[in-house]
Amino acid sequence: MSHSIHDEHLQILYTTLMLAIQSPIRESCEAGIASMIQLITTNDKFRHYIIQVDRFLLNSIDILQSETLLQFSTYTNRIAYAPHTKLAVMDILNQLTKIKDVHFDSDEVIELKKVLQKYQIYKNEHIPNSDDIFALKERSDKLLESMNLKINQQKVENKIKVDEVKLAEIKLQAEYDTAIRKKRLHLIIFIIAVFVIIASVCALGYYYYIKMNSMKVEIQTYSQDIIKAEQDLKDALQTLELEKNKVIIKQKSMMRRFFRFIFGIKN
Repeated sequence: MSHSIHDEHLQILYTTLMLAIQSPIRESCEAGIASMIQLITTNDKFRHYIIQVDRFLLNSIDILQSETLLQFSTYTNRIAYAPHTKLAVMDILNQLTKIKDVHFDSDEVIELKKVLQKYQIYKNEHIPNSDDIFALKERSDKLLESMNLKINQQKVENKIKVDEVKLAEIKLQAEYDTAIRKKRLHLIIFIIAVFVIIASVCALGYYYYIKMNSMKVEIQTYSQDIIKAEQDLKDALQTLELEKNKVIIKQKSMMRRFFRFIFGIKN
């Protein structure tokens, strides 16, 4: 909201000064041009507004290509401006060409140069108020020269900017390529790392698989050995039991013989 209000103030100020410059009264025009030049040289916002927003160059073209209001001029329905108004506009344009950060539209400059070249016809004409006419011619020559210098300066600046943009693009492309190469390298390293991890896991799994099979065989062997040992133990116990029974039977037989012998018992 504050920005729009500020623009409105600039528009009012610009319109007021332009009305003063377009005044047929020379003193009002001189006061307007003095204020205008002071503002465009000291106030960046005002300068930007009249060039970019209100298109001062187009307004100047309209004024300069209109009829010149001379004391001997007859009544006309066409718009006409006093010579001092056109001189004032040329002075403002000339002042703008000296400001480095001012950039004109190339199409508008071409149109302005066409209008200024029309003032060359006043060079050898003998007409009343020749001082004003020749002043317009001389001022237009000076403005054409300033405009040409300004356009050349803009071309150089534009070329520098284009070169800077190209260098920036090359730098960005190089940085982008470097970043892509780094990302690709990181991706390759990541893939290799993943492959190594997978291979390690597979190798470890295979190792434990072989180890488990080996342990399974050993357990089966141990189980068979234990079963065999148990069977051998059973066989030994059975053998021992048989031997024990034989001993008992033998002892019983000997005891019977002993008692028979003692008591004299015969079969």
